[in-house]
Amino acid sequence: MKQDITATVLVEKPLQTVWEKWNYPEDIQRWNIPFEDWHCPFAENDVREGGQFFYRMECLDGKEGFSYEGKYVTVIPYQ
Repeated sequence: MKQDITATVLVEKPLQTVWEKWNYPEDIQRWNIPFEDWHCPFAENDVREGGQFFYRMECLDGKEGFSYEGKYVTVIPYQ
């Protein structure tokens, strides 16, 4: 059964900085790290309505990993 998920994040930085860091794959790979011994070796992000994102998360030792992906339904720049 599919379910929609809505994620809300509060980041106390200037809006333009957050928008840039949230949207560029090379920046996503730097901040999208859930634990000290994990990393994000791959990120794709097409921020537009109908665009998709795909992030790969893995342990640094390569023994575990997972991918997550989704599709943008609505994109309101800088909001």
